[in-house]
Amino acid sequence: SGRAHGAPRLVLVAHAGDYVGGGAYELNAVFGGVKCDLRNAKFEQDCVINASAIFGGVDIYLPDNINVKVNSNSMFGGVSNKKHINSEINAFTVYLNATCIFGGVEIK
Repeated sequence: SGRAHGAPRLVLVAHAGDYVGGGAYELNAVFGGVKCDLRNAKFEQDCVINASAIFGGVDIYLPDNINVKVNSNSMFGGVSNKKHINSEINAFTVYLNATCIFGGVEIK
């Protein structure tokens, strides 16, 4: 991610059985980083993640059975989706709205 060396980092982890769904979730990294690990979460419905990376980075880990749709506004940064593959058999979708300014959001 675009996190500066030594910058603070916030880590959010969903444990097995934690439910995610509905509403919007905010992830903001300014001169630091955020790691949001939802690989063990149980999705009940589609959800929205609004992520901002300003001189920092946001890493979002999603389970393989979730679709991802990205809407991004970036200046000297961007969104990277190197791992996640959408499929028609996936029941739910995470809608990611990202703003990246000298930073980045990675979907893993």
